[in-house]
Amino acid sequence: MSESSNGEAARSTDELIASFAEHEPPFSSLGMPFLVDTEATDALVRRRDAAVPALEAALEDDNPKIVMYAAYCLGLIGDRSVLPALRRTRARNEAREPKQSEDYAVIGAVSQAEERLGGAGP
Repeated sequence: MSESSNGEAARSTDELIASFAEHEPPFSSLGMPFLVDTEATDALVRRRDAAVPALEAALEDDNPKIVMYAAYCLGLIGDRSVLPALRRTRARNEAREPKQSEDYAVIGAVSQAEERLGGAGP
C-alpha cells in the first residue's frame, strides 16, 4: 500500500467527507462540474457499506461540494437504499429560489448518482 493510501486509510470517514470542501472539481464548458475520483472518494468507496450512513448524512450539508461528492460516492458504492435521500436532496435543490450555480451542480451530481443506481426520476 502506498504512503498516500495508508494516510487515507487512517483518516476517519467524516474527515474524508469534510475534505471534499477543499476540492475544486473541474467544470465543463456548460458550467457543470466533472466529479472525478480523488484519494478521498477512492477511500470512501472502498469502505462501501461502512461509509454509507455518513455519506447519506452529508447530503444535508450546507457545502455544495460536500453534497456533490457524497452523491458521487453513493452512486459508485451502489446501495439503492439511499435513493430516497438522493431524491430529497435533488428536490430540495430544485425548489430553492433563486437558484445559484451550485444548486444546478448539486442537482446534476445527484441525478447522475440516481441514474447509476437505476432510480432516476421522481
